[in-house]
Amino acid sequence: MMEFKYCVVKEKYLTETKEYVSFGIAAVEIYDGIYHIITTVHNCCSNIDIASELVEKCNRLKLSPVHLNDIVMDFLNDF
Repeated sequence: MMEFKYCVVKEKYLTETKEYVSFGIAAVEIYDGIYHIITTVHNCCSNIDIASELVEKCNRLKLSPVHLNDIVMDFLNDF
């Protein structure tokens, strides 16, 4: 049976003047014990607590990865 999980992805970015850390959200498909990244929304926010809250909500509600971009945009617009 196939299932989906969401996780926080920590990413480093480098601009011309500085380096910064941001967090994204990845949707992972688990099939026969093998993990495959289905889709990722990069550079969502700089706060890991906010990213973790969204991941927990996606996992709890078992949301479809097809809508991950819309889910992230709606969630961040509510802040």
